[in-house]
Amino acid sequence: MSGSSRRCAECIKSNVKCDGAGPSIGDWERLQYEEEHLSKEMELAISQAQEAMAKQLRLSNECVRSNAYCDTGGPSASDWDKLEYEERRLQAEEEEAMAKILRLRKQQQLFCSRAKDMLHRGLKTMDELDEAEEKECKEAEALANPPQSPSLTSPGHTTSEYDLFSALSPGFFDCWGIDSGTPPTTLGS
Repeated sequence: MSGSSRRCAECIKSNVKCDGAGPSIGDWERLQYEEEHLSKEMELAISQAQEAMAKQLRLSNECVRSNAYCDTGGPSASDWDKLEYEERRLQAEEEEAMAKILRLRKQQQLFCSRAKDMLHRGLKTMDELDEAEEKECKEAEALANPPQSPSLTSPGHTTSEYDLFSALSPGFFDCWGIDSGTPPTTLGS
């Protein structure tokens, strides 16, 4: 309070009404403003904290519904390794299945082709078709490799058009007392 006035010095200075018994109305207004401001800041801080906690705990609907704790760190390195291993395993399994499908398609095409050939030939079973194909193969080999007449010369020698002895009959040397065969080897001396 100042001198003759019942108002406090602050109220006089700011030229506001004062009852002189406590804080001025201006003080109350400032306090109320600060309280509202702090209340808003506190609400914001609480909201941010809740968001951070929800983010940290990753409380998804499934976790809340099952009353389970949600891991905030995400998958570990071993979890990633397991996931990659499973992915590779499934990919290999898929490739194996695709290879099997391709193999079965080739077998199916071969079967259809052979079945058409069987019907075209008027055969009733695949065994008959196998026998007919084997017979044709042997006939083709016989035509490709005709039997050769026995050679007039000894089997290890080649005949040349300039070899005079090959032109002679094998019995020619017999009349002279010369054997046309290979002489026997003798062991020891």
